[in-house]
Amino acid sequence: VAAASDLLITLTSGLLFGLSAWETARGWLRYRDRYRADCLIVVGLLAAILLVGPQAASAGSTAPAAGFLIYSLFLSQPYFLFRLVQRARPVPPVVLSLTLGSAIVGGAVAAVIPPGGSPTWTLGIAAYFLVTLSYAAWAFDREAARAAGVGARRLQYAAAGTWIHAVIAIVFGLEVLAPDAAPRSGRQRGSERHRRRG
Repeated sequence: VAAASDLLITLTSGLLFGLSAWETARGWLRYRDRYRADCLIVVGLLAAILLVGPQAASAGSTAPAAGFLIYSLFLSQPYFLFRLVQRARPVPPVVLSLTLGSAIVGGAVAAVIPPGGSPTWTLGIAAYFLVTLSYAAWAFDREAARAAGVGARRLQYAAAGTWIHAVIAIVFGLEVLAPDAAPRSGRQRGSERHRRRG
């Protein structure tokens, strides 16, 4: 049952992200402006993380160049998200500079010190995304309250989606701090029962 549930969640999430990426790509092909390009990058990165995240992390831990590229792209999501926020609300230049710099520095560190499932890396990345995504979600919320009509609804959807990803960052951090509370697959539970019998 647990394996079927995991598979259903993965397929549903993949389908939703795939449809979102497809619609975003279609919008960019029709109107090739910076705003739609930023949307495409943000949604595309989320879809890529969902579909090939574990494989990419494994590749990044074995090859320094791949590690730099993969983790730089991964950590650059808040930068492109803030560019979307900037369309509705001014974002301090220092915030954009810090997020872009964090992506480059994080990629360089990953190339030298491969994460490899390190709790310190996971906690650091979770904290980074929690802070940046919470700020972006708060900004979307503020502008949604000031807007009206279709613009307000779009900002509300953006805020809701960003808050959800901030909550996911909290979950990742809690799984590191309390590994016994982390969800386990059916195979892991079976291994644990086997060890107890032995």
